[in-house]
Amino acid sequence: MKPVSDGYVPTFAQGYMPQKDATVIYKALSPSVTADEEALVHILPFLTPAQLTSIHHYLLNESKPSILIPDLVDKRIKSTFRDAIRAVVLGPLEFDVWLLNRATEGFGTNELFLSMVLLGRKNGDIEAIRDAYFRKYGKHLIDVIKKELSGPLEALYMDALEARRADESVPVSDSQVELDANELYTAMVGKSEGNKVSEILVTRSDAMIRKITSKYDGMSHGKSLEKMIEKKFGGGMKTALLYILHGANNRASREAKALEATMKGMGTKDEELSYRLAILHWDKDFLKLVINSYKKEFPSRHSLNARVKGETSGNYGKFLLALLEIP
Repeated sequence: MKPVSDGYVPTFAQGYMPQKDATVIYKALSPSVTADEEALVHILPFLTPAQLTSIHHYLLNESKPSILIPDLVDKRIKSTFRDAIRAVVLGPLEFDVWLLNRATEGFGTNELFLSMVLLGRKNGDIEAIRDAYFRKYGKHLIDVIKKELSGPLEALYMDALEARRADESVPVSDSQVELDANELYTAMVGKSEGNKVSEILVTRSDAMIRKITSKYDGMSHGKSLEKMIEKKFGGGMKTALLYILHGANNRASREAKALEATMKGMGTKDEELSYRLAILHWDKDFLKLVINSYKKEFPSRHSLNARVKGETSGNYGKFLLALLEIP
């Protein structure tokens, strides 16, 4: 079995008795009383994926009638708080699948959400996402993306969905790096060959992309790969390519900057902020890197926690801050 992210394979938490937490969560969302948001704040952000699986299994199989927590959340929780709660109760894999559907339903496509779920992922993750999406919605994800996108951007996501990204554990081949750098350089001359650029960046490991970038920058007479992507591409294609490039060079920095962007200027992009923090909170080691990176990128800010606290309020704000807690 190919490696997958934590929470992508349903497992039960060893030694964990879910009845107590399951009962509190159900009572907090019970249709017969006002939703107890405080109770959800004190429990949900601190559950592991395995504990969530245990709770879902208990409520589905031990309670009469069976209870689906996500359905209760949709019915009982309002507005921005619902976005944050839903992102957590679904768990890592099911939320990624739900977010892809959110990105492609209705008029237009949310390309940002597509990139958050599909770009720079492990091959095992992509395969799990494809399978779970079909189980949930009865449609092949590849067919959905083909209907939503076209041209080079469609090709980019087709490459991503093929799950043939080089594994980070594989040693980087210097000869392959030189070949890729030369092909990128040729593809950037004149009318850019977007399909070739995306095929290389989507299917190479982060370690390979870092070396390819260094090689390219050394042969391009001051025109870095990043600058050339910004010059040659526009719209969703440019955003997706830079998302991959920035993630390969420094993923924690990319995420820190993305979080700041959700809170910068007039109004907060609450939905995106909720989703980003929910995704980050599953990996506490990486979350710590993002928090530290935020301090370096934005030294005038006190901390990421303080920034989030200043942009949010009520139980919604408390929930997001709980997601940021490091054990």
